[in-house]
Amino acid sequence: MNCLSLCMRKKEMFVLIATAVKKLQREAGVTEDVATTIILTGLISFPGNMVMDPIALPSILEEIIAMNSGHGKLN
Repeated sequence: MNCLSLCMRKKEMFVLIATAVKKLQREAGVTEDVATTIILTGLISFPGNMVMDPIALPSILEEIIAMNSGHGKLN
């Protein structure tokens, strides 16, 4: 993997994470700091190879948002 593709991959990941933080902030009604902490803490619980996979990352982020915004609760 060359430097340019690695930089683009990192940029895409940062954009995905920032978007997830904003979405969690809206859905859970928390501050940006709290939403960032929740997202980053959630990412730590997944294996590194999954988090670094640009195809798997969006679904991981959606799962973290669902678990923390009330949509993942069983009634």
